[in-house]
Amino acid sequence: MRNSTIFLLAGALTAGMLVSAAPAVPITDGLVFQLDATDPLDNGGTTLPGNGTALGTWHNLGSFGDPADATASGSAQPTWYDSGGPNNSPRVNFDGSNDVMTAGTASDWKFLHYDDPGNAFDGSTVFAVWRTTDSNPDGAYGLISTGEASTRQIGYDLWYDDRSSRGFEERARFMITRGVHQNGAISLGNLDGTFPGATWGIQSSVYALGVPGPDGRLLVDGTVVASQETQNTPLTNSDPDHPLTIGDFGSLHSAFYLDGDFAEILIYDRELSELEQDYVGTYLQAKYGLATAYDVPEPSALAVMAGLGLCGAMVWSRRRRRGAG
Repeated sequence: MRNSTIFLLAGALTAGMLVSAAPAVPITDGLVFQLDATDPLDNGGTTLPGNGTALGTWHNLGSFGDPADATASGSAQPTWYDSGGPNNSPRVNFDGSNDVMTAGTASDWKFLHYDDPGNAFDGSTVFAVWRTTDSNPDGAYGLISTGEASTRQIGYDLWYDDRSSRGFEERARFMITRGVHQNGAISLGNLDGTFPGATWGIQSSVYALGVPGPDGRLLVDGTVVASQETQNTPLTNSDPDHPLTIGDFGSLHSAFYLDGDFAEILIYDRELSELEQDYVGTYLQAKYGLATAYDVPEPSALAVMAGLGLCGAMVWSRRRRRGAG
């Protein structure tokens, strides 16, 4: 079992355009949802919650707009701390008993599981910096989800599985489900023990329907550890079962409440190219002191591509992500 392991997770799911560098997050095109524990009130961090206080609203810094703030009420509110995160940054703690936040309505988040290349839906890319604070959980945690844990019907699930009773040990998971119990269109998990105890790491999921190569990929520290083509059930244009849920599966299933911390979450409504993922990954690496395999891009690459107004995939000629088949 691992001990207070912190992960950076990324889920990437179709291709889009680069924009000029921003002061913080280097890729802002398509960034619809950003939760940052260093600025939970959306005021540039000039005022912050009291250390150890309940966080009822974690403000979205992305471009989604109302009502995309993450909210919780009563005893389900997580707790904001001004330190203890990566690089001793602020963190938002979920207690593992009933803390959970939700954002928007189910229809807002269809892009997480539905990819319709060239039309309204162009997939998604998800990053989250998190850790578990349970030293010996022998359980599973829902991290970011719109699906239904008990039946796994329709939605997106990013989670972590350490259930020895099921034969799992320190396993990152990523699923897209299409309406049939236990019958995912994408269901990926890394090899057991990929995350040793008390170390920082990056987990990424990629879903890129309609482009060459595997439709789903799971990455750890920027390295592909599993890949899979869409299977079993076809794409569905239906809304997910639940709105965005943070710290549990969308069904609010008590067995999967997160016992751990988040530092930051980024959600894009399009797939980021590998170059764009490198930019975001190295930004998070530098901000939080993470050891990753993201390649530091050439300093001029972003400006050149933004000036040309080209998709990353059109000018990106480097090798596929390390370990990709």
